Amino acid sequence: MGSNPTLSDSTDNKAALDAKCLADEILAAGHDLDVALPRYEAARLLFGRRAVARARWLGAHLEAQNTPREQRSEAALHQYPEQVLSEVDKQVAEIPELAELETLAR
Repeated sequence: MGSNPTLSDSTDNKAALDAKCLADEILAAGHDLDVALPRYEAARLLFGRRAVARARWLGAHLEAQNTPREQRSEAALHQYPEQVLSEVDKQVAEIPELAELETLAR
């Protein structure tokens, strides 16, 4: 993994982001694990929830393509595979709802 993580290789990248967050929380808590671990858990759960929400949003774009055009909702008519492709390999820093959390962790 490089210095600019993406979610496309999510297992390695999430592990690296988790490790960095844990190290940051331990340092911020003065090495007090009783303080650091709950803060780490809260931060990573929020990040995970936002990553899942984003995956669902991207999945909705793909799912819309399986519905006949005349049966799609107005919103689904404006969902294009090209948009998903442009989103897939973005760096975490390029995804506002995730970048915000990584910035707060620093």
